[in-house]
Amino acid sequence: MKEQNIDQWKRKEQYLFFKDYLNPNFSLTANVCIDGLIHQKEHNNASLHHLYHFYMLKVMNEIEEFRYRIINDKVYYFDEVYGGTTILKEDKTFTFCYLDWYPDFDRFTDNAKKAIDAIKKGNAFELKENDYPIIHCTTIPWVAFTNMSNPLKDSDAEFGIPKVTFGKIFQQEGKNMLPICVQAHHSLVDGYHMGQFFDRMEKYCSV
Repeated sequence: MKEQNIDQWKRKEQYLFFKDYLNPNFSLTANVCIDGLIHQKEHNNASLHHLYHFYMLKVMNEIEEFRYRIINDKVYYFDEVYGGTTILKEDKTFTFCYLDWYPDFDRFTDNAKKAIDAIKKGNAFELKENDYPIIHCTTIPWVAFTNMSNPLKDSDAEFGIPKVTFGKIFQQEGKNMLPICVQAHHSLVDGYHMGQFFDRMEKYCSV
């Protein structure tokens, strides 16, 4: 990670304005066409769950603002971020799993499958200390939600770790749509960057 010089940062005013808010996080939910992912799933025998996590992480790694974190009142920039997602167990409780980032989908999905299988077999979740370059993810496949919020620890609000929630796939005008909610720290991310995220997800997932 690399420390960002606040005084030389283009976001200095925005950072200082929002950083001491009681809740400096904001969220945006939109429906994304995933016809392209459905096609990949059917023709390549790929996991849809892996596909939308892969492209989400691809976009998060492309957009600089989603890779900043606030640590001890300093801003740091990470070259790369990876995912942490919830996994539903047989007893309908959930646990967590890490999804390491690889720009090659075959490698990404192979590692994701191994990690998820290990957790489902009962392997203990090993919490990584100083887990800053992560995107917190979850899936609620039972609800095509139109809005969503996530619980926050004090440390979450401080660090500025983005949270992404995927919802229930539904049909709209003949297209397969996936609700996605992104929650981020307003000192680090603005509506413009949220717009970039959803534009790129649509580009990668729709065709």
